[in-house]
Amino acid sequence: RDPEAGERNLVAASAILERILARDRKAPGVAGGLLDILVLRAAVARDRGVPEEARALIASAAQLLDSADPKERLRNAIVLEMGSALLARSEGALQDAIAAYDRILAAIERIPASERTDDEKGLALDLLAGKAEVLLRQSEPAAARRAVEAAIRAFPPDDPKLADALFVLAEIE
Repeated sequence: RDPEAGERNLVAASAILERILARDRKAPGVAGGLLDILVLRAAVARDRGVPEEARALIASAAQLLDSADPKERLRNAIVLEMGSALLARSEGALQDAIAAYDRILAAIERIPASERTDDEKGLALDLLAGKAEVLLRQSEPAAARRAVEAAIRAFPPDDPKLADALFVLAEIE
Protein backbone atom coordinates (compact mmCIF):
# COMPACT_ATOMS: atom_id res chain seq x y z
CA ARG A 1 0.00 0.00 0.00
CA ASP A 2 1.17 3.49 -0.84
CA PRO A 3 -0.69 6.13 1.22
CA GLU A 4 1.00 8.97 -0.66
CA ALA A 5 -0.25 7.61 -3.99
CA GLY A 6 -3.71 7.29 -2.49
CA GLU A 7 -3.60 10.91 -1.35
CA ARG A 8 -2.44 12.04 -4.82
CA ASN A 9 -5.41 10.21 -6.36
CA LEU A 10 -7.81 11.88 -3.94
CA VAL A 11 -6.33 15.29 -4.75
CA ALA A 12 -6.69 14.55 -8.49
CA ALA A 13 -10.29 13.43 -8.00
CA SER A 14 -11.01 16.60 -6.00
CA ALA A 15 -9.60 18.75 -8.81
CA ILE A 16 -11.82 17.08 -11.40
CA LEU A 17 -14.96 17.59 -9.33
CA GLU A 18 -13.99 21.18 -8.51
CA ARG A 19 -13.67 21.95 -12.24
CA ILE A 20 -17.13 20.48 -12.87
CA LEU A 21 -18.62 22.54 -10.04
CA ALA A 22 -16.93 25.67 -11.37
CA ARG A 23 -18.93 25.19 -14.59
CA ASP A 24 -22.16 24.00 -12.95
CA ARG A 25 -22.72 24.50 -9.19
CA LYS A 26 -25.80 22.25 -9.34
CA ALA A 27 -24.30 19.33 -11.30
CA PRO A 28 -26.08 16.25 -9.88
CA GLY A 29 -24.02 14.30 -7.36
CA VAL A 30 -20.85 16.31 -7.87
CA ALA A 31 -20.99 18.39 -4.68
CA GLY A 32 -21.72 15.26 -2.67
CA GLY A 33 -18.86 13.39 -4.31
CA LEU A 34 -16.44 16.23 -3.64
CA LEU A 35 -17.67 16.55 -0.07
CA ASP A 36 -17.03 12.81 0.44
CA ILE A 37 -13.51 13.13 -0.93
CA LEU A 38 -12.70 16.18 1.18
CA VAL A 39 -13.90 14.42 4.34
CA LEU A 40 -11.83 11.37 3.40
CA ARG A 41 -8.80 13.57 2.78
CA ALA A 42 -9.41 15.16 6.20
CA ALA A 43 -9.30 11.70 7.76
CA VAL A 44 -6.04 10.97 5.97
CA ALA A 45 -4.58 14.28 7.15
CA ARG A 46 -5.73 13.50 10.69
CA ASP A 47 -4.06 10.09 10.51
CA ARG A 48 -0.86 11.72 9.21
CA GLY A 49 -0.88 14.00 12.26
CA VAL A 50 -1.74 17.20 10.40
CA PRO A 51 -4.90 18.38 12.20
CA GLU A 52 -4.79 21.91 10.77
CA GLU A 53 -4.99 20.46 7.24
CA ALA A 54 -7.82 18.18 8.36
CA ARG A 55 -9.76 21.15 9.79
CA ALA A 56 -9.24 23.15 6.57
CA LEU A 57 -10.54 20.24 4.47
CA ILE A 58 -13.61 19.90 6.71
CA ALA A 59 -14.22 23.66 6.35
CA SER A 60 -13.96 23.35 2.55
CA ALA A 61 -16.41 20.46 2.61
CA ALA A 62 -18.86 22.52 4.69
CA GLN A 63 -18.97 25.16 1.95
CA LEU A 64 -20.37 22.56 -0.43
CA LEU A 65 -23.58 21.91 1.48
CA ASP A 66 -25.48 24.67 -0.31
CA SER A 67 -24.31 23.40 -3.71
CA ALA A 68 -25.79 19.96 -3.25
CA ASP A 69 -29.07 18.77 -4.63
CA PRO A 70 -31.68 19.29 -1.89
CA LYS A 71 -32.24 15.52 -1.80
CA GLU A 72 -28.54 15.02 -1.04
CA ARG A 73 -28.21 17.73 1.61
CA LEU A 74 -29.13 15.56 4.58
CA ARG A 75 -26.74 12.80 3.49
CA ASN A 76 -23.96 15.31 2.87
CA ALA A 77 -24.55 17.04 6.20
CA ILE A 78 -24.29 13.66 7.92
CA VAL A 79 -21.01 12.84 6.15
CA LEU A 80 -19.62 16.25 7.11
CA GLU A 81 -20.66 15.91 10.75
CA MET A 82 -19.13 12.42 10.88
CA GLY A 83 -15.83 13.85 9.68
CA SER A 84 -16.08 16.62 12.26
CA ALA A 85 -16.87 14.14 15.04
CA LEU A 86 -13.94 11.90 14.18
CA LEU A 87 -11.57 14.85 13.99
CA ALA A 88 -12.81 16.17 17.33
CA ARG A 89 -12.34 12.74 18.91
CA SER A 90 -8.80 12.46 17.59
CA GLU A 91 -7.97 15.88 19.03
CA GLY A 92 -9.44 14.98 22.41
CA ALA A 93 -12.31 17.45 22.01
CA LEU A 94 -14.78 14.92 23.33
CA GLN A 95 -17.63 17.37 23.99
CA ASP A 96 -17.37 18.60 20.40
CA ALA A 97 -17.48 14.99 19.18
CA ILE A 98 -20.58 14.30 21.28
CA ALA A 99 -22.24 17.45 19.95
CA ALA A 100 -21.52 16.38 16.36
CA TYR A 101 -22.91 12.90 17.03
CA ASP A 102 -26.03 14.46 18.54
CA ARG A 103 -26.55 16.71 15.50
CA ILE A 104 -26.33 13.72 13.16
CA LEU A 105 -28.65 11.62 15.29
CA ALA A 106 -31.16 14.48 15.40
CA ALA A 107 -31.07 14.68 11.59
CA ILE A 108 -31.66 10.95 11.25
CA GLU A 109 -34.44 11.02 13.85
CA ARG A 110 -36.29 13.60 11.73
CA ILE A 111 -36.70 10.87 9.12
CA PRO A 112 -39.79 8.81 9.97
CA ALA A 113 -38.66 5.38 11.24
CA SER A 114 -40.63 3.61 8.51
CA GLU A 115 -38.77 5.61 5.83
CA ARG A 116 -35.22 5.12 7.12
CA THR A 117 -32.97 3.10 4.88
CA ASP A 118 -30.80 0.29 6.18
CA ASP A 119 -27.82 2.61 5.67
CA GLU A 120 -29.42 5.26 7.88
CA LYS A 121 -30.29 2.70 10.54
CA GLY A 122 -26.76 1.32 10.48
CA LEU A 123 -25.31 4.82 10.62
CA ALA A 124 -27.48 5.68 13.62
CA LEU A 125 -26.22 2.61 15.38
CA ASP A 126 -22.60 3.41 14.47
CA LEU A 127 -23.08 6.94 15.76
CA LEU A 128 -24.54 5.77 19.03
CA ALA A 129 -21.72 3.29 19.43
CA GLY A 130 -19.21 6.09 18.74
CA LYS A 131 -20.96 8.38 21.17
CA ALA A 132 -21.03 5.60 23.78
CA GLU A 133 -17.28 5.09 23.28
CA VAL A 134 -16.62 8.79 23.84
CA LEU A 135 -18.82 8.77 26.93
CA LEU A 136 -16.94 5.76 28.26
CA ARG A 137 -13.64 7.61 27.66
CA GLN A 138 -15.09 10.35 29.85
CA SER A 139 -15.92 7.73 32.49
CA GLU A 140 -19.65 8.15 31.96
CA PRO A 141 -20.92 4.57 31.58
CA ALA A 142 -24.49 5.48 32.56
CA ALA A 143 -24.67 8.07 29.78
CA ALA A 144 -23.14 5.58 27.32
CA ARG A 145 -25.77 3.03 28.29
CA ARG A 146 -28.57 5.61 27.82
CA ALA A 147 -27.25 6.45 24.35
CA VAL A 148 -27.44 2.84 23.24
CA GLU A 149 -30.78 2.26 24.95
CA ALA A 150 -32.14 5.19 22.93
CA ALA A 151 -31.04 3.42 19.77
CA ILE A 152 -32.70 0.22 20.90
CA ARG A 153 -36.00 2.03 21.44
CA ALA A 154 -35.80 3.47 17.93
CA PHE A 155 -35.68 0.06 16.22
CA PRO A 156 -38.81 -1.93 15.44
CA PRO A 157 -38.79 -5.27 17.32
CA ASP A 158 -38.22 -7.28 14.13
CA ASP A 159 -35.40 -5.15 12.73
CA PRO A 160 -32.13 -7.11 12.33
CA LYS A 161 -30.17 -4.02 13.36
CA LEU A 162 -31.70 -4.37 16.82
CA ALA A 163 -29.40 -7.34 17.43
CA ASP A 164 -26.41 -5.12 16.63
CA ALA A 165 -27.64 -2.51 19.10
CA LEU A 166 -27.97 -5.15 21.80
CA PHE A 167 -24.42 -6.28 21.05
CA VAL A 168 -23.15 -2.73 21.58
CA LEU A 169 -25.06 -2.57 24.84
CA ALA A 170 -23.47 -5.86 25.92
CA GLU A 171 -20.02 -4.38 25.24
CA ILE A 172 -20.78 -1.44 27.52
CA GLU A 173 -21.94 -3.68 30.33
